[in-house]
Amino acid sequence: MIDISEVPLDLLRPGAFVFVDPSLAFEGLPVFSQRMVIFGQMFTAGAAAGTAAPLTFKTITRDEEADIYFGPGSIAARAARALRKNNAYHELHVMGLADDGAATAATGSIAFTVQATRPGTATFRIAGQRVQIAVKTSDTVTALATKLETAVNADKQLPVTAVAALGVVTLTARWAGETGNAIDVRYGYFKDGEQPSGLAVTITAMATGATNPDVTDAIAAMDALETYDTFVNPYTDTNNLDVLEAELADRFTATRAVDGVAFSAFAGTYANSATLADGRNSPFTQLCLPGLTPTAPWEVAAAMAGVTTYADGTEPGRPYQTLALDGVQPPDPGVARFDDQERH
Repeated sequence: MIDISEVPLDLLRPGAFVFVDPSLAFEGLPVFSQRMVIFGQMFTAGAAAGTAAPLTFKTITRDEEADIYFGPGSIAARAARALRKNNAYHELHVMGLADDGAATAATGSIAFTVQATRPGTATFRIAGQRVQIAVKTSDTVTALATKLETAVNADKQLPVTAVAALGVVTLTARWAGETGNAIDVRYGYFKDGEQPSGLAVTITAMATGATNPDVTDAIAAMDALETYDTFVNPYTDTNNLDVLEAELADRFTATRAVDGVAFSAFAGTYANSATLADGRNSPFTQLCLPGLTPTAPWEVAAAMAGVTTYADGTEPGRPYQTLALDGVQPPDPGVARFDDQERH
């Protein structure tokens, strides 16, 4: 029954009167504010250094804020951008971590071995981000490497720096640690079209990065009584997964009741992905295994955290498996993608 409370029943003046009765407007589950958290390395020195102090939370409402606080191209800033592309509405708190003092940075290379026989545009992808250079038939391999070096270093959103010498561009991760090994580098992607005829390129994958930060310090810096519903953990080494899972298990107990779930991702072959997954068994970690995607794993995890949190806030009963991850690029068609049996 509608209660017409704002229009007197004995009103003699004719007319149409409209009012809003919000008393039955909400008939669903209770709404609560969901907080999302990202852990990730930041730049603490140099021209790209972030303004935030390590191990402090910053609330992010714009992509540019993440760049300012943590440095453009850092794990923390890139993960924040990836998450906000999928969910710009829920609270996002990001904590920057400094490199471990004993860590080493990953390196890789792009070697030009044969110059082009026809002009065109050479397209590379670094962590899924497109980098292009104009190619002439007169360009030597040394000239091409210099062009690519310039293009890479000019883009401050990229997670690597470049140095060219004798036709080879050496790439170095802009932070130190094992995560740098997961920066995908490729020449050509199935969505990028034709490459210049005759041009030959050899890619050496990123490697030798070692020693991630320890999330123990990040956990200690959090408010132990505050609820954080969703965590993005870019580190898939055993120690960091164990530490965060132990914290989330403790937060789930009746005496604390501030539970949450963590999202991580690992980009690799089926064999490597299966090895990692077979060694984990926690209800508090959602581990995404997308295969050989060009997108950096921490950005995959951030996208997954963002889209599932958004879905939970709009329709908690909706299954996750058909949700699109905006900004996450699929592996090349063919053997790079998991088949039905592997996904099963």
